[in-house]
Amino acid sequence: MIAKTAEQIKIRNFRWEDLAAATEARHQTTLVENDEHIVNEDQFRHELEVPGYDALHDAFLAVTPEGEVVGFCDGEVDTENQRAFGYGFVVPQQRRQGIGKRLLEAADTRLVERMTAEVDNLTDAFIQRYANAANEGANALLRASGYEVTRYFYRMLIDLKDAPDPTPLPPGVVLRNVDAERDVFAVFEADQEAFADHWGFAPLAFEEWKHYLVNDGDFDPTLWRIAWDGDQIAGLCISRVIHVPGDLAWVRHLAVRRPWRKHGLGLALLTDMFAILKQRGLASAGLGVDADNTTNAVGLYQRAGMHVAVKYVNYRKPLSPRSDALR
Repeated sequence: MIAKTAEQIKIRNFRWEDLAAATEARHQTTLVENDEHIVNEDQFRHELEVPGYDALHDAFLAVTPEGEVVGFCDGEVDTENQRAFGYGFVVPQQRRQGIGKRLLEAADTRLVERMTAEVDNLTDAFIQRYANAANEGANALLRASGYEVTRYFYRMLIDLKDAPDPTPLPPGVVLRNVDAERDVFAVFEADQEAFADHWGFAPLAFEEWKHYLVNDGDFDPTLWRIAWDGDQIAGLCISRVIHVPGDLAWVRHLAVRRPWRKHGLGLALLTDMFAILKQRGLASAGLGVDADNTTNAVGLYQRAGMHVAVKYVNYRKPLSPRSDALR
């Protein structure tokens, strides 16, 4: 790609025919930022088809005169919880020209319009975004645009050839794969309960949860390991294979309900999953975690042999000067 001047770049709404080019631009960005979690075209489409999100109006592109996509920025509104989320990137060759600023302004303007129209009280409303800690330009842009640092998150990885053997389960607990017909709603309820005391948690409707975890084209019941204590779900571990590069697995949810915590179940679930992934011939596995998780999840993952690969900074921008959402 030959870099264009900022004046040559047009900011416009996303169109579905842009999906392949936007996916390639996202691929370039993840590679340069040492991010192994690469999204393919089908997965990007699924993200843009989330219920309540209108990609044709909520997402914006930076495009060259030749039609090359060099940047993306969007926003999703959660009216029930008075907040919005956004994701964005600019390809490495076009950074430091103000393109990210123009994309962010377009996406945030759309979010403010939607929040003002759809949320009754904006006192505690905010927009949340994040940036790779190594991307100095993105962090500077968010701070200059009124965003404040609220939290840090890690992307942790493990080389599966070095994964420890599975650790013992607590007495009375057994692991089984999910039964897609019988168990999915019970898993949803247990998952929501287990994450309810995590920072930033907002409950999801069952259909939205299913959209992300079941209907995304990656549903594999053998990578859903459910810990049962009698007829109660004690914990769960849900993973998927990342199609690009194809040898990386991603632990999407690891959760233990309160009555079963501090008995080694989280470590047992994780090391069991590593053994399954290793048997499949996968090279590595990763997950995302709140750096200040109250259940010391980072320590658990380190005991399982994982290391911090990428650090992310979470930002929030209040939509009302009276908002205490950042506290």
